Amino acid sequence: MRQISITGDFDFLQAKIHGLRSRVYESARLDDLCGLRTIAQLWHRLYPESEAADHHALQRRLLADHVDTLQTICLHLPERLAPLLAWMTRRYQVENLKVLLRAWKSHTPYARVEPFLAPLRAEFDLPARALLKATSLADFLLLIPLEEFRAAAQRHAAEQIENDDTFFLETAFDAAYYQRLLDEQRRLPGEHRRSTERLIDFEVVTYNLLCLFRLKLNYGLPFDQVRPFLVSQVPHPVRLERIYDFPHFADMAARIPSRFLPAELAGKVSNVADLERALWAQGLRLANRQFYRATGLLAGVVGFFIIKRVELANLIRVVEGVRYGLGPGAIRQGVVRVGEAVGAR
Repeated sequence: MRQISITGDFDFLQAKIHGLRSRVYESARLDDLCGLRTIAQLWHRLYPESEAADHHALQRRLLADHVDTLQTICLHLPERLAPLLAWMTRRYQVENLKVLLRAWKSHTPYARVEPFLAPLRAEFDLPARALLKATSLADFLLLIPLEEFRAAAQRHAAEQIENDDTFFLETAFDAAYYQRLLDEQRRLPGEHRRSTERLIDFEVVTYNLLCLFRLKLNYGLPFDQVRPFLVSQVPHPVRLERIYDFPHFADMAARIPSRFLPAELAGKVSNVADLERALWAQGLRLANRQFYRATGLLAGVVGFFIIKRVELANLIRVVEGVRYGLGPGAIRQGVVRVGEAVGAR
């Protein structure tokens, strides 16, 4: 049975997330990590009480701690506000589902897959071993426990089979996740709904934009085939079809509204990876502003979830950079920072 808020209001939760916020790796603390040269040094800096292991174990520890922090926060939310944050935690169930889909396709045994799965509470468990043993794609999809993800994948199984590429089903999972995210935000009461709209709007628009760019530039699909992968009824819609009409990346990026991608940033991105990083930087800036302004409102907690997600992505980038011997400057260039979101409103 889910624990309810300790105080019945946000007093305890606000104190908890502000304490956690003060320990986030960013700015100078993140730069300091970028300057380390071995995985062992990273282990000792991040987990001084633990014996160092390899990069896989470090990434798993980071992921496990991240997910545990988010799930613990969810336990202290009032019942009426819990569904949105619980659904945001389900993001990691989606990622687990993607990992299992790729492993199923490549016939990878569970023992090799298990270290890459986010450890989630029982309510988010997937039948991992059964999924990996599925004898067909149809059987794999039938084993997915959540109807929304199962139905989305079944609608797009033809693209998966035709292209022999899991990207299409992975994108279908993402679309189902973001559609429900938008729906849960709309169900919030009063000021909590109004205060979280910009954050969730940005999350969904970011998904739509990256989906649009990837399906066009990597797969060349016509827009009518792209549309079913997009989340509809975003509160502040971007004219996606108009962006899609342009043949080249630079022209497409230049038509993203400035509240999502300022003109000075649009001119600096040259590929989808750059675009994703710029959008995350914009989202991080918005999350930080909401975190400090939305005292007593759910937007502050949502903002913290986004800040922590970017922190995890940055820490994983640092681990990978050190693993592959990149210099500190190159690693620092690859992380997402608030300061890069010039012009965010």
